Amino acid sequence: MSETVGTLEQEFRREMRGSAMGALRTACVLGSLAFFVFGFVDPLLVAWPHYGLLVTRVVLIVSLLSILGASFAPGFEERVGLAGFVACFVIGGGVIACTQMVGGATTTYHEALLLTIF
Repeated sequence: MSETVGTLEQEFRREMRGSAMGALRTACVLGSLAFFVFGFVDPLLVAWPHYGLLVTRVVLIVSLLSILGASFAPGFEERVGLAGFVACFVIGGGVIACTQMVGGATTTYHEALLLTIF
C-alpha cells in the first residue's frame, strides 16, 4: 500500500510540474509581448524620449525571455516553482518601476500597465 501511495505522489508531482512549466512559459511569452507592445504607447503618454523607461522595458523583456529559454534546459522542472516566482516578480516589479518612472499612480500611465498584470 505504501508503495502505491509513493508512486501516486510522484506522478502527481510530475503532473503538477508539467502544468507549472506550461504556465511559466505562457507568462514569460505574454509578459514580454505586453511590455513590448505597450512600449509603443509610451510616446503617447509620457514626454519622449524617456531613455530610462526604454532601458527598463528592454531589461524586463530580456529577463522574461531568458527565463523562457532556461525553461527548456534539462532538469529545469525541479526549479519551475522558483522560476515562476521570479517571473511574477519581474512582471509585477516592472509594472511598478515603469509607473514610478513616469509619475506614479496619479498619472494615466498606470492604467495601461495594469493590463500587463492581467
